[in-house]
Amino acid sequence: APCTTFCGDGLKVGKEECDDKNKNQGDGCSAQCLVEPGYLCPTPGQSCKLAVCGDAIITPPEMCDDGPNNGKGYGFCGAACKLGPRCGDGVKNGAEACDDGNWVDTDPCTNACQINLN
Repeated sequence: APCTTFCGDGLKVGKEECDDKNKNQGDGCSAQCLVEPGYLCPTPGQSCKLAVCGDAIITPPEMCDDGPNNGKGYGFCGAACKLGPRCGDGVKNGAEACDDGNWVDTDPCTNACQINLN
């Protein structure tokens, strides 16, 4: 008998993005074996994992993910893994006293986008 594969058999084959051995919706891997938004499904046959902002993996609907530095002024990703005005983007925004777009903390503009008084 010929071998056949299907969505729900635990094997990621063909156009399947994931296969968690079931056809349940809402568990990360859809009934059509497509990865659902906000989930990671790295291992066929295993349950999917809910993606977390701060895990350094950009998972839709995240726009970015700088890992543990999200929203701390290092890099370009906000605390909710959304892009937006931030320190280091080269544009003075909000409470920033300056923004020179670099990560040199000893120049006239610090890494926290404040005037260096030293």
